[in-house]
Amino acid sequence: MANNTHVNKYAKGLFNISIKNNSASDVRDGLNSIIKISKTIPEFNHLLFTKNTSRADKKTILSNVLRGKIDSLALELFIILIENDEVQLLVNITNKYNHLININATELNVSITSNVELSEDKLSSVRDNISKKLDKQINIKNNVDKSLIGGVQLRIGNTIIDNSLSNKLIKLKNNLKNNHSNME
Repeated sequence: MANNTHVNKYAKGLFNISIKNNSASDVRDGLNSIIKISKTIPEFNHLLFTKNTSRADKKTILSNVLRGKIDSLALELFIILIENDEVQLLVNITNKYNHLININATELNVSITSNVELSEDKLSSVRDNISKKLDKQINIKNNVDKSLIGGVQLRIGNTIIDNSLSNKLIKLKNNLKNNHSNME
Protein backbone atom coordinates (compact mmCIF):
# COMPACT_ATOMS: atom_id res chain seq x y z
CA MET A 1 0.00 0.00 0.00
CA ALA A 2 2.81 2.40 0.89
CA ASN A 3 4.48 1.77 -2.48
CA ASN A 4 1.20 2.49 -4.28
CA THR A 5 0.88 5.74 -2.34
CA HIS A 6 4.42 6.73 -3.31
CA VAL A 7 3.79 5.81 -6.94
CA ASN A 8 0.65 7.98 -7.04
CA LYS A 9 2.37 10.94 -5.33
CA TYR A 10 5.36 10.84 -7.66
CA ALA A 11 3.26 10.38 -10.80
CA LYS A 12 0.71 13.08 -9.91
CA GLY A 13 3.39 15.54 -8.82
CA LEU A 14 5.40 14.98 -11.98
CA PHE A 15 2.26 15.21 -14.11
CA ASN A 16 1.18 18.53 -12.55
CA ILE A 17 4.64 20.08 -12.98
CA SER A 18 4.98 18.82 -16.55
CA ILE A 19 1.57 20.28 -17.46
CA LYS A 20 2.60 23.66 -16.01
CA ASN A 21 5.86 23.49 -17.98
CA ASN A 22 4.05 22.32 -21.13
CA SER A 23 6.38 19.32 -21.31
CA ALA A 24 4.11 16.37 -20.54
CA SER A 25 4.95 14.44 -23.70
CA ASP A 26 8.69 15.13 -23.35
CA VAL A 27 8.60 13.84 -19.77
CA ARG A 28 6.67 10.76 -20.92
CA ASP A 29 9.27 10.11 -23.62
CA GLY A 30 12.07 10.54 -21.07
CA LEU A 31 10.53 8.10 -18.60
CA ASN A 32 9.86 5.57 -21.35
CA SER A 33 13.46 5.94 -22.57
CA ILE A 34 14.88 5.22 -19.11
CA ILE A 35 12.76 2.07 -18.86
CA LYS A 36 13.76 0.97 -22.36
CA ILE A 37 17.45 1.51 -21.57
CA SER A 38 17.19 -0.43 -18.31
CA LYS A 39 15.54 -3.35 -20.11
CA THR A 40 17.96 -3.47 -23.04
CA ILE A 41 21.30 -2.63 -21.38
CA PRO A 42 22.06 -5.03 -18.52
CA GLU A 43 24.95 -2.87 -17.24
CA PHE A 44 22.61 0.10 -16.81
CA ASN A 45 20.14 -2.02 -14.87
CA HIS A 46 22.96 -3.45 -12.76
CA LEU A 47 24.17 0.05 -11.89
CA LEU A 48 20.68 1.00 -10.74
CA PHE A 49 20.30 -1.87 -8.30
CA THR A 50 23.82 -2.66 -7.13
CA LYS A 51 24.74 -1.91 -3.53
CA ASN A 52 28.45 -1.71 -4.51
CA THR A 53 28.03 1.79 -5.94
CA SER A 54 27.02 4.66 -3.67
CA ARG A 55 23.86 6.64 -4.38
CA ALA A 56 25.98 9.75 -4.92
CA ASP A 57 28.08 7.96 -7.57
CA LYS A 58 24.96 6.58 -9.24
CA LYS A 59 23.43 10.06 -9.40
CA THR A 60 26.62 11.53 -10.86
CA ILE A 61 27.06 8.79 -13.45
CA LEU A 62 23.43 8.78 -14.55
CA SER A 63 23.18 12.57 -14.62
CA ASN A 64 26.25 12.76 -16.84
CA VAL A 65 24.99 10.03 -19.16
CA LEU A 66 21.35 11.16 -19.44
CA ARG A 67 21.57 14.98 -19.18
CA GLY A 68 20.55 16.53 -22.48
CA LYS A 69 19.24 13.22 -23.78
CA ILE A 70 16.00 13.08 -21.80
CA ASP A 71 13.70 15.73 -20.36
CA SER A 72 15.12 17.42 -17.25
CA LEU A 73 11.98 16.67 -15.18
CA ALA A 74 12.22 12.96 -16.00
CA LEU A 75 15.90 13.01 -15.05
CA GLU A 76 15.13 14.90 -11.84
CA LEU A 77 12.54 12.29 -10.82
CA PHE A 78 15.02 9.53 -11.63
CA ILE A 79 17.65 11.18 -9.40
CA ILE A 80 15.12 11.55 -6.56
CA LEU A 81 14.24 7.86 -6.86
CA ILE A 82 17.94 6.99 -6.59
CA GLU A 83 18.34 9.28 -3.55
CA ASN A 84 15.35 7.65 -1.84
CA ASP A 85 16.37 4.12 -2.91
CA GLU A 86 13.05 3.75 -4.75
CA VAL A 87 14.24 3.04 -8.31
CA GLN A 88 12.10 -0.11 -8.33
CA LEU A 89 9.03 2.18 -8.47
CA LEU A 90 9.99 3.73 -11.82
CA VAL A 91 7.97 1.37 -14.03
CA ASN A 92 4.81 1.82 -11.94
CA ILE A 93 5.31 5.59 -11.78
CA THR A 94 5.73 5.69 -15.56
CA ASN A 95 2.59 3.61 -16.08
CA LYS A 96 0.59 5.87 -13.75
CA TYR A 97 2.01 8.99 -15.41
CA ASN A 98 1.09 7.66 -18.87
CA HIS A 99 -2.40 6.87 -17.57
CA LEU A 100 -2.78 10.46 -16.30
CA ILE A 101 -1.71 11.81 -19.68
CA ASN A 102 -4.20 9.59 -21.49
CA ILE A 103 -7.06 10.60 -19.19
CA ASN A 104 -6.34 14.30 -19.62
CA ALA A 105 -5.57 14.21 -23.33
CA THR A 106 -7.82 16.30 -25.54
CA GLU A 107 -7.17 14.04 -28.49
CA LEU A 108 -6.88 10.30 -28.88
CA ASN A 109 -5.29 8.10 -31.50
CA VAL A 110 -7.62 5.39 -32.72
CA SER A 111 -6.79 2.63 -35.14
CA ILE A 112 -9.48 0.69 -36.89
CA THR A 113 -8.51 -2.61 -38.46
CA SER A 114 -10.67 -4.17 -41.15
CA ASN A 115 -10.19 -6.65 -43.97
CA VAL A 116 -10.53 -3.87 -46.59
CA GLU A 117 -9.61 -0.20 -46.77
CA LEU A 118 -12.53 1.81 -45.38
CA SER A 119 -13.90 4.79 -47.27
CA GLU A 120 -13.28 8.30 -45.99
CA ASP A 121 -17.03 8.62 -45.25
CA LYS A 122 -17.00 5.48 -43.08
CA LEU A 123 -13.85 6.60 -41.22
CA SER A 124 -15.37 10.03 -40.69
CA SER A 125 -18.55 8.47 -39.29
CA VAL A 126 -16.57 6.30 -36.86
CA ARG A 127 -14.41 9.30 -35.86
CA ASP A 128 -17.50 11.44 -35.18
CA ASN A 129 -19.23 8.71 -33.13
CA ILE A 130 -16.17 8.06 -30.95
CA SER A 131 -15.50 11.77 -30.59
CA LYS A 132 -19.06 12.40 -29.33
CA LYS A 133 -18.95 9.49 -26.87
CA LEU A 134 -15.53 10.36 -25.42
CA ASP A 135 -15.68 14.14 -25.86
CA LYS A 136 -12.22 14.17 -27.40
CA GLN A 137 -10.72 14.93 -30.78
CA ILE A 138 -10.00 11.68 -32.57
CA ASN A 139 -7.12 10.93 -34.93
CA ILE A 140 -8.10 7.82 -36.84
CA LYS A 141 -5.97 5.43 -38.83
CA ASN A 142 -7.24 2.53 -40.93
CA ASN A 143 -5.20 -0.68 -40.98
CA VAL A 144 -5.97 -3.55 -43.33
CA ASP A 145 -5.70 -7.14 -42.11
CA LYS A 146 -6.76 -9.64 -44.76
CA SER A 147 -7.01 -12.39 -42.11
CA LEU A 148 -10.14 -10.73 -40.68
CA ILE A 149 -13.18 -12.38 -42.19
CA GLY A 150 -15.42 -9.41 -41.54
CA GLY A 151 -16.19 -6.75 -38.98
CA VAL A 152 -13.60 -4.47 -37.40
CA GLN A 153 -11.19 -4.14 -34.50
CA LEU A 154 -10.88 -0.77 -32.78
CA ARG A 155 -7.88 0.22 -30.71
CA ILE A 156 -8.41 3.28 -28.53
CA GLY A 157 -5.31 3.90 -26.45
CA ASN A 158 -4.66 0.60 -24.71
CA THR A 159 -8.23 -0.67 -25.16
CA ILE A 160 -9.06 -3.06 -27.97
CA ILE A 161 -12.64 -3.61 -29.05
CA ASP A 162 -12.74 -6.69 -31.27
CA ASN A 163 -15.98 -6.82 -33.23
CA SER A 164 -14.56 -8.95 -36.01
CA LEU A 165 -16.29 -12.01 -37.37
CA SER A 166 -13.11 -14.00 -36.63
CA ASN A 167 -13.36 -13.11 -32.94
CA LYS A 168 -17.07 -13.93 -32.86
CA LEU A 169 -16.38 -17.36 -34.40
CA ILE A 170 -13.68 -18.05 -31.82
CA LYS A 171 -16.09 -17.12 -29.01
CA LEU A 172 -18.79 -19.32 -30.53
CA LYS A 173 -16.36 -22.23 -30.80
CA ASN A 174 -15.31 -21.81 -27.14
CA ASN A 175 -18.95 -21.61 -26.02
CA LEU A 176 -19.77 -24.79 -27.93
CA LYS A 177 -16.78 -26.56 -26.34
CA ASN A 178 -17.82 -25.40 -22.87
CA ASN A 179 -21.43 -26.43 -23.41
CA HIS A 180 -20.32 -29.82 -24.73
CA SER A 181 -18.05 -30.30 -21.69
CA ASN A 182 -20.87 -29.37 -19.34
CA MET A 183 -23.22 -31.88 -20.96
CA GLU A 184 -20.89 -34.83 -20.35
